[in-house]
Amino acid sequence: MTLDDVNQRCHVDADTDCWHWRGAVSDSKWPRIYAPNLSKAGQPMEVQTGRRAVWQLHTGKAIPEGHRVYGKCRSDDCLNPKHMACGTTTEWGQHKSKTGIHKTVTHRIGARKTGKARSVLTQETYAEVVQSTESGIHIAKRLGVSMQTVSKARRGQLLSFLPIGNPFSGLL
Repeated sequence: MTLDDVNQRCHVDADTDCWHWRGAVSDSKWPRIYAPNLSKAGQPMEVQTGRRAVWQLHTGKAIPEGHRVYGKCRSDDCLNPKHMACGTTTEWGQHKSKTGIHKTVTHRIGARKTGKARSVLTQETYAEVVQSTESGIHIAKRLGVSMQTVSKARRGQLLSFLPIGNPFSGLL
């Protein structure tokens, strides 16, 4: 398998330069390719995610331990190596935050609303945690929540309390 083989099995979008995969896909519609896995000794041929296979074909190197290959465009079936990056989960998360990929995805907005309903913090206790000058240990004990919950709230990382905006923005 070569990059030319992959390209031949894709529909290339002239406007976006995305290589839309037309071959096998997983249940969740991610491209699947039978190619050498450079991350394994002996480089065995095996079925792997399309981006992972293409990245290894493109660079000729194994994907480092703890890294993932992710798309920089918004097309899940795009296998253009120019539209990919390889990095840690943290780097992937920073990319998602910077580009706003999931900002208007309605099922993610719904998940935040569901999480808020199940959250151990109410709007009032969340505000109290964020504004309190008490140590994290003291406020966690007082409210009967974990230190992790207090820490995430103070860093603005509790998903259920992130602003969601209009769930229909961007649909027009």
